[in-house]
Amino acid sequence: MLRSVCREIPAMLHQTWEEYCEILQHFFLAYKLTDAGQQKAILLSSVGSQTYGLMRNLVSPAKPGDKSFDELVKLLKDHFNAKPSEIVQRCRFNSRVRMPGESVKEYVAMLRKLVQDCNYGERLSEMLRDRLVCEIGDDHIRRRLLSEPDLTFEKTLKLAQATETASKDVRDLQSLEFTAPHKRMPQAVHKMAARGL
Repeated sequence: MLRSVCREIPAMLHQTWEEYCEILQHFFLAYKLTDAGQQKAILLSSVGSQTYGLMRNLVSPAKPGDKSFDELVKLLKDHFNAKPSEIVQRCRFNSRVRMPGESVKEYVAMLRKLVQDCNYGERLSEMLRDRLVCEIGDDHIRRRLLSEPDLTFEKTLKLAQATETASKDVRDLQSLEFTAPHKRMPQAVHKMAARGL
């Protein structure tokens, strides 16, 4: 049973090492795998050839199987998670503009990803709020946000998403009105009346 289930663990491809370890921890929890030897064996057999090769290089001349699960996890964490420059991360965060067609939800998700290594601490919500207000494309909405006393990130996000949804709904209704058969019928009746029919 465990053999077939282990095939469900994807090789580490597009995830960060931290994300991959979280997936493994959930897997271990779901299948009640508490034995460190089993956990190590699953890790070594599921990371994929590229990550396994990297592991071999990092532990050389030893072999990955000679190390404990925790040692291997820490080894790769230290390798993959070299501390990024706080200044560079803040520049990336502060220069991220909202792309054409990008929804508020998508933009905020990207901001949350970029802000992870900025170390804003208690100012995090303020910084997210400010970036979102700056990237609201509608001046009317921006004025409304700026006139709000005690504007929080949560309030900004809620209003921006509600406005985005309302704008989409209005566009949808306008397209329905334009193509609705009852809107075209009076024109056809008018043409028939002009012909004397």
